[in-house]
Amino acid sequence: MHRWKTHMSSGNPFMSPRGTLTSYIIGTIPVNMNHRFVSPLRLFTTISRRGVRCQQYHHFRTPFSKTKMEPHRAMTTASLPPLPATIDELRGKEKIINAPTIMTERPIPSFEPYKFPQHGDNILVIIPTANKDKTRILKSAFEKAGDKAPPGAEIHYTVVPVQSNVGEQPYNEAGPQGAFNRITNALNEFQNSSEKLAELEEKKIGTVIAAAIENFIQTKDLENGPADFGMVMLHNARTGKTVKALSEGVTVSREYVEHARTEGYEDGNENHGKMTVGYKLKEKLEDLDPADWHTLFVGKSRYEILTEAIDGLEVPW
Repeated sequence: MHRWKTHMSSGNPFMSPRGTLTSYIIGTIPVNMNHRFVSPLRLFTTISRRGVRCQQYHHFRTPFSKTKMEPHRAMTTASLPPLPATIDELRGKEKIINAPTIMTERPIPSFEPYKFPQHGDNILVIIPTANKDKTRILKSAFEKAGDKAPPGAEIHYTVVPVQSNVGEQPYNEAGPQGAFNRITNALNEFQNSSEKLAELEEKKIGTVIAAAIENFIQTKDLENGPADFGMVMLHNARTGKTVKALSEGVTVSREYVEHARTEGYEDGNENHGKMTVGYKLKEKLEDLDPADWHTLFVGKSRYEILTEAIDGLEVPW
């Protein structure tokens, strides 16, 4: 690292008109390394005689520079293009895509073993969400697959709303993790509740299956930019068998994703967003359904897309 000591006349607002400023070039940051067009960016640490320390970025043009590069700034709402003013600006703007192999082949985490008491041959399906639409399509999936259930078994359902622990808007690998967390949290809550365990005896339950859906925005490994996918996961707590399916994705403008990201993250994890893209859009568009903007974007409901993914699964009876 090179150091050069320089003296500059006062231009610093923290100094008196007659003060001087001593600066040290403490590093050089290469930017725009595109073939032979190089625009080095140098960082100055400055210390005034009054002890005020500040940092300044100085751009030095080289003979190969094409454009002046500005220092990187954190993304803020003010630095982003405005959100659409009308719903018509969104209609039909996106498309449906298939998930790349790197996403579909992502391994399933291992669940802890559960030992629920067996009181009969009936089946209890635990649905760990308060989302009524997701509850509806999960119930429908089990009913359609009911002819493959053990003969004579009755299927019962219970909703156990729990947290996903991945924020309101999961990104990337936090999506599958959120489905896993919902199942784990629901089974733990059920196992630790004497009231819920009594329900197993009352309904003559022998098998407990937990079923979860977690929608998430994938921002990596996609050629078409960010897209919303749904991870469906079914886990048989008695046999330990787990199956999963990843829905088709609906592309979404990176600008909308960045607007949602400006609301921050849970636990400082950039994959655990505090606000969904849908709710961020709804701040501007009152008539938008924040849970199903997919219908507007591509003419196909989120729940239709999720249903197709679930229908391709074999229920782990």
